[in-house]
Amino acid sequence: TTLNHKTDKVNFFEKINENLILLNESLIEYLKFGFSAENTVYYCMWPNNNRYTKVIPHAYLIYDYMDELDLLESNHDELKHQHSVLLEKANLITVSAQKLYESIDEKYREKILLLPNAVDLDFVSKIEDTQNIPNEIRLIKNNYKRIVGYYGAIAPWVDFDLIEYLLQQNKSDFYLFIGPVFDTSEKVAYLLNNYENILFIKEMPREKIISYLKNFDKCIIPFIKNNITDSVSPVKVYEYLAAGKDVVSTNILECEKIQYIDVSNNKEEFSKNLQLSLKHKKDIIKNYVLENLWSKRVEKILEFMEKKK
Repeated sequence: TTLNHKTDKVNFFEKINENLILLNESLIEYLKFGFSAENTVYYCMWPNNNRYTKVIPHAYLIYDYMDELDLLESNHDELKHQHSVLLEKANLITVSAQKLYESIDEKYREKILLLPNAVDLDFVSKIEDTQNIPNEIRLIKNNYKRIVGYYGAIAPWVDFDLIEYLLQQNKSDFYLFIGPVFDTSEKVAYLLNNYENILFIKEMPREKIISYLKNFDKCIIPFIKNNITDSVSPVKVYEYLAAGKDVVSTNILECEKIQYIDVSNNKEEFSKNLQLSLKHKKDIIKNYVLENLWSKRVEKILEFMEKKK
């Protein structure tokens, strides 16, 4: 269900594919007329989904604790309460990062699965098949040695001091950022006004991003290290690796766990890692990606559910 009218313009419902229907959240109470509890799994992704546990008949409750609560724009005390209630009610709790796992009371540990984010096989196939080279990419490649790319939210957790350092140190590289800007417009404007080797492109559909990703020479995760970023398993990491790209990251915990990422402890090391030639064999990375598909994560959930019957 959705109340996100910015991206999900659904007044009633929309069939996304054979097994997925998107419903306007204001109509959720009507689900009780079409679903029986014994055939329904209620999958919650946000603490405030708890208010529907009594509305939607279900025999099994999965709570996906996907982000630090500090990231959510709601009454924090109420969020913490709803979070605690869902931890108690859930038959299965999934978390994407070790730090999230450790933040949960030990009494719930037996019903927790640590499932980092992943990539889907369709994304991998589209990367291999796409031949399109965007116009911006063509222009950049005519004037610069390499393209260092990033896509995703351009938000306060992005380390702009690091980015400025990289722009100064690596002037033959061009830095291309794709995504929505949240609360950082002044910093974005500053970099654009003071450096020629950087460009910010607004958010675009996932299918379109693939053609940019395929033409990046290096991919980066330039996040400030803090409690929030240490609790994040970036989906883009798996997509970067699926494209066979070298990935350079700051030393956030979930990136440190992946041996195919060049983790950097400071800005000097980050810059040095960007200059290294291909460090990891592409066939080994491809095998790693195929072990980290969303389908593999689903298999683990189904295995857990089967064992707990």
